[in-house]
Amino acid sequence: MLSKLKEAREQANFSQYKIAKILKIPRTTYASYEIGRNRLPFNLIVELKKILNTTDDNVFLSDTQSNKTENTA
Repeated sequence: MLSKLKEAREQANFSQYKIAKILKIPRTTYASYEIGRNRLPFNLIVELKKILNTTDDNVFLSDTQSNKTENTA
């Protein structure tokens, strides 16, 4: 689950609907990225970094991947 993506979206005061509209994708598609059902394409990661004003790549990792990154640091 990409709970950090959800947290970043909420911190930036965006709804799933608004993010999906900006990205020109269905809200259900965006929601599937947020819960980890589908992988985010690279081009959307680049756009989301701009929209959410973040440089933290961990936002786009699953919780499992994020924990592995933190444990190797």
